[in-house]
Amino acid sequence: MDKKISVILPIRINEGWQEHMTDCCIKTMKETTDIPYELVVVESKSNYYEVRKPLDIHIDKYIHFPEPLTYSKEFNKGIEEASGDYIVHIGNDVFTRPGWLEALLECFRIEDCGVATLASNDLKHQLADRIMEGIWTPLMMFINKWKFDEDFTGAFNDTELIMRIYESGYRMYRNWKVVVIHLNQQTWGNTLTKEIHESRFNEAKNLFIQKHMGSPLLVYR
Repeated sequence: MDKKISVILPIRINEGWQEHMTDCCIKTMKETTDIPYELVVVESKSNYYEVRKPLDIHIDKYIHFPEPLTYSKEFNKGIEEASGDYIVHIGNDVFTRPGWLEALLECFRIEDCGVATLASNDLKHQLADRIMEGIWTPLMMFINKWKFDEDFTGAFNDTELIMRIYESGYRMYRNWKVVVIHLNQQTWGNTLTKEIHESRFNEAKNLFIQKHMGSPLLVYR
């Protein structure tokens, strides 16, 4: 394996049960691949993993923000500190299955692959021996030359990144050989009220439209 991989895990611990969920996510990643990787934890507000890092938790780099920035800024800082040729974006509510990292890398054998993802339970996918174009962002891998647009503070930051990658002539592929488990909205879903979430979502959607309006690409629609 001549390419290095950095997995970036942004977290914010608001309630005690999220500590256990994060521990499970980290340990499950480690147990379900034979490929070595660098784990970069980016924690804002809480500092639970600042304490845990010297223990048995597999963390290579730890970045802490005493006060939250935005998701895009926090994740971009993780990219800046990462040493991998490939970046993996994951949340602590995503639980990998055997061969997950191998399956992501397999997508990049396709010449125009710019982003890779896997099948998932929340999209009701079933195991299949195929790789097809498909978009899903809770777990995705891309080459370490991209960053989130920091004008997008939360919503649409991942969508906008994919849009730029498509505009550069690449595509996103899903490997159906691995189906990962996603506990949707457990990571960031409980940090905002419904009203604030909807307001920020609509604001980000309008910004996305302004930036990419008129694109002939099917992925825009």
